Amino acid sequence: MRVPDAQDFATLTVATRPWAEVFVDGQSRGYTPRLRELRLSPGTHRLRFDNPLCEPVEEVLEVVAGEAVSREVSLRVRDAEVTIVAPAASRVFVDGVEVGVAPLPAPLKLTHGGHLVSARDARGNVLRQSLNAVAGTRTTVVLEPSP
Repeated sequence: MRVPDAQDFATLTVATRPWAEVFVDGQSRGYTPRLRELRLSPGTHRLRFDNPLCEPVEEVLEVVAGEAVSREVSLRVRDAEVTIVAPAASRVFVDGVEVGVAPLPAPLKLTHGGHLVSARDARGNVLRQSLNAVAGTRTTVVLEPSP
């Protein structure tokens, strides 16, 4: 019985931004950046790079024995979906930019990270709230006057 050598396989070098779990043919092979190199049997393989805060990246890769291939993958961080509830007819702002008049017709898509949400009513009263938007999540911000 022959034991396979390294030249019987292809070598795949991977780098992702940000980190990702790497799947080959549906099986997890580890996480970047710790995982840098994989051995693949000759043939066609389905690769998937997955991070819960990002859109997954999938591709089909065909390799031959002894081949060295590399993939550098930049995953796109998902937006957070934010519903803003403010007093009717208030002008609504996110990070100082007006996004509409309350009630807003739909949730807003915001980038992952900190934001300042505010509303200004017809009398000039301003309501503010800080928000830490988390990629891929849905959040509701309620701006209401203090009692």
